[in-house]
Formats: sequence, C-alpha cells, structure tokens
Amino acid sequence: MTRPSARLAHPRWTGPQSAGRVLFLSHTEADGVFKVGSHHLAGELSKLGYTVMHVSTPYSAVHGFLGRGSDTRRQQARSGAILDEAGVLHYVPSTFLPIQVSTRSTLTDIRNLMGGVKADFAFIDQPLFSTRACTLARLNIYRPTDVIQGGVIGGRQRRLLRVVDGIIATSAHVLDALETSRDIESLVLPNGVDLSHFEPLSSDETDRRGVVYVGAIDERFDWSQLEAAAHANPQTKFDIYGPIPSRFPIMPHNVEVCGPIPYESLPRVLGRYQVGILPLTGIPLNFGRSPMKLFEYLAAGLQVVATSTPTLQEQGRGVPGVHVVAENEFAKAVESAVLNPLPQQDLIAEARRHTWTANAEAVAAFAQRMLASVQGAT
Repeated sequence: MTRPSARLAHPRWTGPQSAGRVLFLSHTEADGVFKVGSHHLAGELSKLGYTVMHVSTPYSAVHGFLGRGSDTRRQQARSGAILDEAGVLHYVPSTFLPIQVSTRSTLTDIRNLMGGVKADFAFIDQPLFSTRACTLARLNIYRPTDVIQGGVIGGRQRRLLRVVDGIIATSAHVLDALETSRDIESLVLPNGVDLSHFEPLSSDETDRRGVVYVGAIDERFDWSQLEAAAHANPQTKFDIYGPIPSRFPIMPHNVEVCGPIPYESLPRVLGRYQVGILPLTGIPLNFGRSPMKLFEYLAAGLQVVATSTPTLQEQGRGVPGVHVVAENEFAKAVESAVLNPLPQQDLIAEARRHTWTANAEAVAAFAQRMLASVQGAT
C-alpha cells in the first residue's frame, strides 16, 4: 500500500468522477486479521469506476490506555489515510473518546478528509457511527451483517433505521430481525467470493488431505462438533486457523490449532485440504451469519460441511459439494465428504456464481436506482 497524508486525499475525492463517490462506514479495518465484506465491495466498486473511501471503527486514546483494540487498528489510526492497490482510500480515525461515547470528532475528521464534499451514497455497516453519519452522504444505506441485540450499538441501530434510505442485509434472517416501524426499501445479498484471489491455485490438482477451518474462534465456534468429527475420523488431520483463544478444550491428537493466517496466504493453505468445515454453535448470533468461507472453500476446490442454521440452509440448499447438517450429523458428514471427493472444477464452477464482482454490481444498481428516486422526489 502507498500511504498518502490526509491532505492528499482532498483533490482525489473532489476531482472529476466517472461513476460517483462512495463512503463505507465499517466495523473492521483493512489489513487486519479478517477481510470482511465491506473491504471486498469497496475494491470492486473502485474497479467499476467509483471513488471509494472506507472508514472503520476509530481507535481512541482510551483504547490505548486500556490496552484494547487490535494492533492493526492502532497502527492504521497512527498512519492516517491509506490508498490501497485497488484505489480505495482507507482511514481509521484517531480520537480521544471511544465512538460509543462520542462521534463528533470522528465525523469532523471524516468530513475534513472528504474536503467538505458529500458522498453520493454511504454504506453503513457499523451503527456506532450514529445517525449523524448520514450527513456525510446524499443517500444512506444500512448494511447489517449480524443480528444486533441491546446495548449502545442496539440503540444506535434503532435510531439509524429511522433515517436511512435503504437496507442491504447479508441474509433474510438478519433483515427480518431488524426493529423498524417504517417501510424501507431493502435487498438481501449474501456474502461472496473473490475468485481472482482463489482460482489460480484452486485449479491445481495436487494431492489434498484432511480437513480445515479458517475464521474466528470464539463463542460462534463449536468445539464439541470438531471433537466429535475428529474422534470419528482418527486417520484424518484437522487443522484450525484463526486467532487462538486464551482457553479452549483439549482436543484429540489429530486436531491442531494453528493460529491466524493472512488473507494473502489463504489460497495456498486451503489448497492442501479436501474439506472445509463450519462447526457453528446454536447461539442466535449464528442464525443470520452469511460466512464468506462457504464460497471461499468452494473456490479453493474444497467440499464444505456446515452446521445447519436458517441462513446456511437457504444459501447452501442445492449447492454441489455443500453439506448443511444438524449437529449430530456433523461428524458423519465430514467422514462422507473425505471419502467421496468431488471434482475440484465442479466446486469452483459453483463458486463462480457467487462473486464479489456480481455483488458490487447489484449494490451499485440498488444505490443508483434509489438515488435517482430521491432526486426525482426533490
């Protein structure tokens, strides 16, 4: 990445545009442990000719004092605006107070970075930016990715839903869970896959062995299903990649918890395995999740075994190589997938139907249609 100062962003944001100006207000910074949907959409919209700025949750002095917040968020807050290879300007505001307490200085910083020029439309993934963030764009679309319940963030989501122009949810369950008393135009758009990142390595017919998981290892991850699958398949190696929790259960000998891997290394790592797993706990937070790994596993040539949730039942139904099963069927499904491989190219072909490129085109069409409608009404 190149690292211009915030001053250099002004001419870029205010210069001639072929498509329009787009602002993302997201929860996750770029170059962190996780690459999320807003990162992919920002890059794809930039390729479509939009000028794109991606702002994520601020890093505050209070975070620093308490030793909280990710290292990458702290580093990016110190670095200022960062221009990536796709032409997206990434920014993590540096504040004194956390955004849960005050948004005033954060929004002032963003407004200054934009040179006082509004975005044509903003996609708000992080409700903590509050309703004041809607003053940064001509059209505001809320993009919920999880079910939010209670707390400061729940209150801000409820207030945000009173003023936004539209909603793009990553699953029908997430959309249905929103507490809104008015009719808001909406779109359900599941997460996708970056084929350009995965496909070059996924077509290599190398010898593959074992089972892999990549992602968060927290309350959403079911250790008991992993343990059962490992016991039922003692000759199969299970490798788990993600930030290692401070405590986790003792696992069978064929399970290894490997720690996080960078997104850039993901295709090479996934290319070693036969099956990708998504062992999900039964907590409500999992019901609406649209895991990016569903189609990333497929794009890398892996079959997928996932615990059944309302969203995965919908998104995985009828997809070759995707096995969405009940908890008590998980171990048997893993064994079946290992013993009955499918042609990699068939799995990759299915992933081609779910790309971030297509998602970005759908997002842009939705936003442009809404913007035209708003302009026609004024």
